[in-house]
Amino acid sequence: MKRILFCSSIFNLLLLLIVSTAQLDAQNRKERDSLGITEISYFDVDWLDSDGKEYLDRIERFDERGELIEEIDYYKDGKIKLHIQYVYDGKLLMKEIYFDNKGDLDKTYTYEYDAEGLKISKKYFDKKNRIYKEKRYRYKK
Repeated sequence: MKRILFCSSIFNLLLLLIVSTAQLDAQNRKERDSLGITEISYFDVDWLDSDGKEYLDRIERFDERGELIEEIDYYKDGKIKLHIQYVYDGKLLMKEIYFDNKGDLDKTYTYEYDAEGLKISKKYFDKKNRIYKEKRYRYKK
């Protein structure tokens, strides 16, 4: 019985954390949009290896509607780990463009939507713009 109560308590705590995080993200976006913020830089502080030295971890850039249009993740040495650009048609995400750490095209994902705005496919292209995979979505109402 104690084990069931403990598991139930853990589940409730996780559920509360998930709901709180979703609300926090929505609140942050609303505040960011109202303040006109177009870029956020995230810095990590490494207390074990570098005695509290701050280093750039990520940059996120947003368009005038508040949509994420670019994110760049960095290694501790300042080199680029991951670079993605996002292309929209209105509010619909149409393309994700991935670059390697040298700034060259690595891969691209494109999205297609139906008349209701539901995603119907995601296509995967390599650096030479050759399709190598497609994911299709079907919905039941």
